[in-house]
Amino acid sequence: MDNDGKIECLICGKKLSAINYLHLRKHDISVEDYVNKFPDAKLCSDQTRTVMSLGSKGRIVSEGVRKKQSEAAKASWLKNPNLGNSGQHRPEEVKRKISNTLKGFSPWNKGSKKAPIEDTSFLGENI
Repeated sequence: MDNDGKIECLICGKKLSAINYLHLRKHDISVEDYVNKFPDAKLCSDQTRTVMSLGSKGRIVSEGVRKKQSEAAKASWLKNPNLGNSGQHRPEEVKRKISNTLKGFSPWNKGSKKAPIEDTSFLGENI
């Protein structure tokens, strides 16, 4: 590593702040294979590691902020028509519209074979 906060890729010699999968895919090698091939090589410069560490410190969220985030997430969930519909009954008119919209489309899982479930204990007693 040089004083400029970069490390050198041991495959191509390019100087980088971090060697990640985006760089390694140019060499058609995974991060795991790179580490196995070069066990003593660093994947991240000391300077980059320090910056990343400092960026994540002090991220403790107060209870008030946490509540605001929670309420915003719940409101977003309720406004999204595609999420949170489990257990809710749709009116017949809505069911008809959905059915008519989907006519002519193949199901996403057409032709797939379902594997039998051996252990159904996680489903509970109401099956």
